[in-house]
Amino acid sequence: SEEMQDASLTMLRRLWARVMTTDEVLAELGAS
Repeated sequence: SEEMQDASLTMLRRLWARVMTTDEVLAELGAS
């Protein structure tokens, strides 16, 4: 169903945002 697809996309986006944020934090730590 489309609702399921929307929910999956939202979850993926959230997960991706978290991964990107973690990468940025690690980059900051590595740079200092």
